[in-house]
Amino acid sequence: MACTEGGYWTDSFATCTETFSNWLGINAGMKEVYLTVDDGPSPMTCALVDYLVSKNIPAMFFCRGDGIVKNQQAVVYAIEHGMVIGNHGYTHKRFSKMNLKRAKEEISFTDQLIDACYTMAGMPRPMKVFRFPY
Repeated sequence: MACTEGGYWTDSFATCTETFSNWLGINAGMKEVYLTVDDGPSPMTCALVDYLVSKNIPAMFFCRGDGIVKNQQAVVYAIEHGMVIGNHGYTHKRFSKMNLKRAKEEISFTDQLIDACYTMAGMPRPMKVFRFPY
């Protein structure tokens, strides 16, 4: 996972951990584990969000762009309930098999969809994170 203010890439995992910890209001000096959910949104996303909220478990959902197009409201729901949305590419294809132009398009288009979800939820996007599909 990589993150920076308004961008993606950094040399330090600690920077990303610190940013996520600060955003969640957690003491960064403590040992922490972050739950991540890949390949969403799915028909179960809202139920999963409800369960996580009921147990006070923050999570980061790495969403596929094609899934966001099909189920945008589930992503907005997750945001409204305190979850962080990460980018998991648009089509969930292997980035090692595509050219650089296509890889950038996968990330950029999905980012636009995630930004739109944050706008619909009326919340600022706290960070940009990306996880390769494979």
